[in-house]
Amino acid sequence: MALFNLMQKLLPVPSLKEFYRDLFPIESRFYLAVWIENQPWEFMNPMEPSIAGIASSLLSKLVEEAESFSRRCTDKSLASMLCHQAHTINARYQSEPLNFLELMIKIIQKEKKHVLEQGKQLPPSIQEKQNDLEFITNLTEVRSNVRRVQTMRIELKQICEELKRTQDFTVLQSGHPNDTFLNKLEQESIPEKALQEQGLHCLIQKVVQDVGALLSFVVRKIHLWKRQQQLSGNGAPFDDNLLSIQEWCESLVDIIFQMNQEILLVCSDAQIDPFPGLTEKLESMLHTVITSTFLVHKQPPQVLKTQARFDTGVRFLLGLKLLGMCQKLTTVKAMVITEMQARNLGTPGQVLNESTGEILNNISSLENNTSTKTCCATFKNPKLQKIKRSDRKGSESVTEEKFAVLFSTEITLSINNKKYQLQVLLKIHRA
Repeated sequence: MALFNLMQKLLPVPSLKEFYRDLFPIESRFYLAVWIENQPWEFMNPMEPSIAGIASSLLSKLVEEAESFSRRCTDKSLASMLCHQAHTINARYQSEPLNFLELMIKIIQKEKKHVLEQGKQLPPSIQEKQNDLEFITNLTEVRSNVRRVQTMRIELKQICEELKRTQDFTVLQSGHPNDTFLNKLEQESIPEKALQEQGLHCLIQKVVQDVGALLSFVVRKIHLWKRQQQLSGNGAPFDDNLLSIQEWCESLVDIIFQMNQEILLVCSDAQIDPFPGLTEKLESMLHTVITSTFLVHKQPPQVLKTQARFDTGVRFLLGLKLLGMCQKLTTVKAMVITEMQARNLGTPGQVLNESTGEILNNISSLENNTSTKTCCATFKNPKLQKIKRSDRKGSESVTEEKFAVLFSTEITLSINNKKYQLQVLLKIHRA
């Protein structure tokens, strides 16, 4: 309810009531603020055909939220008032839910405009929340378009079957056709024109493009989470909850698998490949989302002492989704490498076959926990046994040497029989 909190700070109560007069009951705006500000009002286009159903669902959800709050509320008069307000709004907009959507958009935009007019900046938390809501809206649209692709692909298959029957009938009518006739007939019967006219070709390309944009957003969120995790070592506040990001990544993997399957089916039905390079692009996206979701979730101290034990662990956000597709138990290994080795990690032709130090108890297995919805490998009592010192030159001091702990594993998915190398680095200093 960050936005409404700002409004409360900027306006005295009488002015606040006047601000919402003829718009929305101020009591409902206050007590339902968290739910209201968690909905993607501004990112829904009332002109889209599918939005009316979503607006209707949100209107019903508003009533549910009011009733849920009322059941928890000890002030019976307040509870009764909130329920009455919600049911009044529902009765007013039930037959025209798009008007309800436009009302909520108007309220949120008016609040933001007032904050900016007072010379205030919207807090980063509000902007980040808006970005998340936009992502959720776009993800919902992509899911809808995937279903459209499936429907249109079935229609295309029927078109192809009809063309094949027409072709066979034409061949029968021609008596004994020669090769030139058959080749001409085959070229004329290729359903590529039908594919273009139907719109499936453009829709598939749009979905793949949109998935790429969604993936870029998720990768940025993961990088931001890692940065905030680093700053938390210096006392900065840090929310380590990864559940939303994990669910988004799982959704993207589902969409990538579905689109890859749809493209293969279209190519099979139409007996052509109208999407050169798209399956490779989807595979590249799958590789990115898989390798980006392997994280250090339990950070050890930045300065490690030799012969001292420490706690650490890694988390694979797609473990619940993908480990069931793996052909063997997934073990994670921790090893010490130099700063130079860390910089060269991932360079083509670079093979990391030498550890710079020794960590005892440096192997653990990724395990799924369905109750917490996590997949983690927790290292039990690891100990930095020793670190090999490089030859120092001139005035270089021991403290200038930096190291990293590399956590690595490899998974092979049965669904596509491909291997994925998962690696994550943790920079450390030796005390």
